[in-house]
Amino acid sequence: MQGFTNFQIISMEAPQIFLVEELETSLIKEAIEYKHRFTELWEEYKIVYRLGLILFRICMIFTSLRKYENGDCSKDVTCTDDDFQASLMLSDVYLQHSLLMFNNLEENKDPILYKMPNNKKQLLDQLPKEFQRKEAVAIGKKLGLSERSVDDFLNNSVPMLLEKPKTGHYRKVN
Repeated sequence: MQGFTNFQIISMEAPQIFLVEELETSLIKEAIEYKHRFTELWEEYKIVYRLGLILFRICMIFTSLRKYENGDCSKDVTCTDDDFQASLMLSDVYLQHSLLMFNNLEENKDPILYKMPNNKKQLLDQLPKEFQRKEAVAIGKKLGLSERSVDDFLNNSVPMLLEKPKTGHYRKVN
């Protein structure tokens, strides 16, 4: 095997990776089969679509590794049947696992609360029960927050933490 120096690896052009016609046909056939199987189940179909992209990426990785292993310096490389079949087997395992996890995890209907950064927590604590945007911006500046950060905070806090009775006016919920 011809060895590559680090400089040669870094300076190589990105290879163009192709599938032979039979593999491309096989990939399209698999994609159509999965599409028909999951058309009614939109959430599951998104998993299948994502794994289709992952399948192709795994094929590219295996083909690139084979190219490096063989000391191949050509720009165009064709994915071998072995690389494709190994990628297909891996993606099938990932699909089964993803579907298992998707179907077994409870759906969380409660909103996910995030932990507020300390400076935004201080801003919320220092704001009066009812206030205007300009007051929030002034307090935010004292805490090192930009006007944009304060605006984003105010917009993202409605309706969980703040009410907005009219433009530029806010009221704390609790």
